[in-house]
Amino acid sequence: MPIQVTAFNVTELLREVTTELEPIIAKSGLKVETKVASDMPAIRSDRQKVKQIVVNLQGDEPLMTPALIGQVAALLAKKKDAVVSTACHAIHDALDNPNVVKVVLDHEGYALYFSRSQIPFPREPGGVCYRHAGIYGYRVGFLKKFSSLEQSPLERAEALEQLRVLWHGFRIAVAVSETEIPPGVDTPQDLEAVRKMFS
Repeated sequence: MPIQVTAFNVTELLREVTTELEPIIAKSGLKVETKVASDMPAIRSDRQKVKQIVVNLQGDEPLMTPALIGQVAALLAKKKDAVVSTACHAIHDALDNPNVVKVVLDHEGYALYFSRSQIPFPREPGGVCYRHAGIYGYRVGFLKKFSSLEQSPLERAEALEQLRVLWHGFRIAVAVSETEIPPGVDTPQDLEAVRKMFS
């Protein structure tokens, strides 16, 4: 669902995002033109190099950085086999918290599974657990198709809609952040903490 933003000037936000995205865009080889119309940003990319991409930042992730948003978009542009991209970071606590969604990856950085349980289970020491962040990049063509896909049993069991993507055989590319991604708002206590940050 689109989020109406009224708390700040969108033009200023676009300038900030563009500045932080410049090194990421340069590495990806994309040609990006930005314009502001009616105080709302629009980004047009070289159509020969990347299909149209939409980044969905969930409302319970108010502390997400512009740099990570750009990283998720650039990853989807690079990973041609993926229809969705997202992000994660390594964690060492809250492993049993069902509000903290975990993800396991294959050797190419594609998602194998998402769960509210601890995955992988640490039968042997040395494993890495990744927290999934609530941000998604979508190819526009797939986004139009997604809502028509049947819900999967796994999606219903975990209450995680990204499992529908994997269930139907599509691939999700995952950006692994080297730094900790700010926590989302999952409880009233989290909400109060974020409100204090903005007060």
